[in-house]
Amino acid sequence: MPEAEATVRSFRFATDDLPEPQRDLALRGLRERGLLPLEPLPGRVAHVDITKQFLPGIGVLCGTLSGLRQDASPQEQGAGDELFFAVNLSGHSAALQRQREVSFKGR
Repeated sequence: MPEAEATVRSFRFATDDLPEPQRDLALRGLRERGLLPLEPLPGRVAHVDITKQFLPGIGVLCGTLSGLRQDASPQEQGAGDELFFAVNLSGHSAALQRQREVSFKGR
């Protein structure tokens, strides 16, 4: 069980009240604590408004994300089997796995 799951049962995080220069630092802090593997994209303003709940054997994240990438690898501390399911409602997104990239475009 990842360390974050052992100490946190649920949390909510949003960047709306953070000045733009502080958003990248806050997102990197979530990554360092093992809560979310998010990395801000260069030249973009990161927006996050999520709730994450940890249940026995599963973590469930719900919310909106933009201006960043989810970057997790099996080599990271606490990495386990993960399934990522996303619905792209608008804009453009890309997913990369094992050097293969797939692009998605919402309405």
